[in-house]
Amino acid sequence: MKIKLVCFYFLCCNLTNLGADKIMCQLPVDYNTRRNNDLALINSLVGVIDSLQNVESINLSGNNLKEIPTVLSLFSGLKVLDLSNNKLISLDTLYSLASLEVVYLLNNRGLKMEEIVKLADALPNLKIIR
Repeated sequence: MKIKLVCFYFLCCNLTNLGADKIMCQLPVDYNTRRNNDLALINSLVGVIDSLQNVESINLSGNNLKEIPTVLSLFSGLKVLDLSNNKLISLDTLYSLASLEVVYLLNNRGLKMEEIVKLADALPNLKIIR
C-alpha cells in the first residue's frame, strides 16, 4: 500500500535549522508549512526535497529569511508560495518556478518594488499579493 502524505506542519517550534537528516519521511506531499520558526537556513533539505516534486503550496512566512532558499527551485510543481513576514531583499530564486501562480510577500520591508515588477515580468501568470 502506497501512502500519500497530504501535508505536514512545523509551526512555532523555534527551529533554527531543519536538515534532511531530521526528516525521515520521503513521501509525496501536496502542502508543506514551515511557519514562524526563525529558520535562517533550510537549504540542507535537498535530500528530502528531491522526492517532493508534487508539492504545490509552501508556507515559509515568519521565518526571518533574508534570502529565498535556493532549494525552492527544485519544486517544479509549486503553484503557491507564502514568503510573508520575512526580511527578503531579492526574488531571484523564484525566476525558475514556471508553474508559480501566487506568491505572498507581505511585510518584507527590504523588498523593493523593482524586484516585484521584475518577477511579474519574468512570470506573466503570477499574481503577486503584497
